[in-house]
Amino acid sequence: MIDRNESPSVDNSDLYAEHRKCIELADDLNAALIEGRSKTDVQDQVHRLLAIVTSHFHHEEESFARYGYLDGPRHCERHSEILTKCQQFADKLNESVPPAVWTEYGSLIGRMLEDHLEEDQVMFGN
Repeated sequence: MIDRNESPSVDNSDLYAEHRKCIELADDLNAALIEGRSKTDVQDQVHRLLAIVTSHFHHEEESFARYGYLDGPRHCERHSEILTKCQQFADKLNESVPPAVWTEYGSLIGRMLEDHLEEDQVMFGN
């Protein structure tokens, strides 16, 4: 039987801090969209989010390799899907699309990230 009160054998505190930062930046992006901020502000938010998510996923994938996480390949595919959507959103912002499309993409990215990070918390035990 696993003792849930025992400290994990692998310290994931850095990954959890990154999860919090990803959620914080996704919330910032959502606020920018809801408040109808300028295209430049929204682009800045998307680029900040894309940078931290890319860095976090790289860090997580390094951990998978280091500790032999068996579901790593499937998990990494999910990372790729999320990064692709984030990049598509950044690309859409460079086109002449209405702000409603920005909100649609922003909501989708936010949901994808939340679902993924919740899955991570269940998987890693926090």
